[in-house]
Amino acid sequence: MRKKTRVVIHLPNPKPTVELLPTLADSLRLIIATGAVGTSSLKLLEAGLISAHNNVSELRKHGAIIHSERKFAPNWRGKDRHGIAHYIYKGWIDHRIAACDTNV
Repeated sequence: MRKKTRVVIHLPNPKPTVELLPTLADSLRLIIATGAVGTSSLKLLEAGLISAHNNVSELRKHGAIIHSERKFAPNWRGKDRHGIAHYIYKGWIDHRIAACDTNV
């Protein structure tokens, strides 16, 4: 069985790098690049990511802190759609530290 390829992502503080699968790495890069404004699931779809929600869910399982909220966003025709998810990167949780905290 082939070993899955990992991509190293350089994160903003406090954790310097993390290794992720390529699709998750692309999702994280796009969300981080938008900064405090965040990006919509429609923009992630336009960038070629099939399932933004699933990717964000997987990133959260790896320790990413990603805030999501529902907002209006224009679709590819320029028509506003309501209830579109917007994602904002807030940081990263180090699971080793979190695991130590829960054992205390």
